[in-house]
Amino acid sequence: MADDAELIKAGTQGLVEGFLKPYHDLILSIFGPAADELGLMLKDGVKEFRRRRTLRFFGRTSERVQIARIEPRAVPLKILLPILENASIEENDDLQDVWASLLANAADPRPDSLKVLPSFPNILKELTSADVKFLDVLYRRSSELSPRPKSGDLESVTYELEDLFATYSQTGLANRSYYIRPSAEDLSLHLDEVRGDKQSIQVILDSLIRQRLISSMIAPPEITMGYTQPPLKVTYSLTHLGVMFVKACQPPSQDEEKELEPPLQ
Repeated sequence: MADDAELIKAGTQGLVEGFLKPYHDLILSIFGPAADELGLMLKDGVKEFRRRRTLRFFGRTSERVQIARIEPRAVPLKILLPILENASIEENDDLQDVWASLLANAADPRPDSLKVLPSFPNILKELTSADVKFLDVLYRRSSELSPRPKSGDLESVTYELEDLFATYSQTGLANRSYYIRPSAEDLSLHLDEVRGDKQSIQVILDSLIRQRLISSMIAPPEITMGYTQPPLKVTYSLTHLGVMFVKACQPPSQDEEKELEPPLQ
C-alpha cells in the first residue's frame, strides 16, 4: 500500500539521518533505487549487535572508497543485498573487512575495476577466517612463483600437500613454523603437531575445492622398473575463479596497475 511505502521511505530516511548519517552519501550512491531496502532490513527489529556491526561495516567500506578515490556507483541488488545481509551479522573483524572490500570493488565504476560476480557473496559466506587467510597467502605465493605473474597465469603453479605446510604456516594458524616441507625432525619430535596441521590444511582444501577456488588433480605415476606401484601424487592449484575471487576481496587500489594489491583485510 502507498501508506506502507511512505513508512518504509520515512524509516530509511530516519536511519540514514540517524546512526548511519556519516555515510549518507555513500549509502545513497551504492543503493541507488534500492535505498528503501535498507529500511526494510534495518527497521524496528534491529538488535544492538547488528546495528554496531552495520555501522562498522559502512565505516570500513567508506575508508576503502576514499583511499581508492572512487565515486561509487549503484550496485546490483543480487550482489548488494547478500553483502549487506552477511556483513551485518559477521562477528569476525577480518572477515567483515573482506566484505567491505567486496562491496567497494562492486561499487567501483572505473573501466579497469575488478569484476565482482554475483556468486562471490555466496562463496564468501561459506568461508572461515582460516580459509580466507590460507587462500590469500596461496595467492601471494603463486604470484611469486608464477613464470608470468603479470599475465595472471597463477593457475599453472601447482603444489603437493606437503608444500602447503609453509603456506599454512604463513597464516599464523599452524602449530609449528614451516619454511619448507615438514622435516624428519618435525615428524620424529613433533608428530602430533604436524598431524594436527595436516588435518587443518586438508579441511581448508576441502572447503576451497568445494567452492571451486582451488582445483586438485591426480598426477600420473612415474614409470619405474620395479614391481611396486608408486603412490599417486595429488597436486593443487588456484582456479581462474579463485584468482578473480581473491582480487575482488582485496581493497581497491587507486592505481591502474592491480597486480600487487595488499593482502585481504
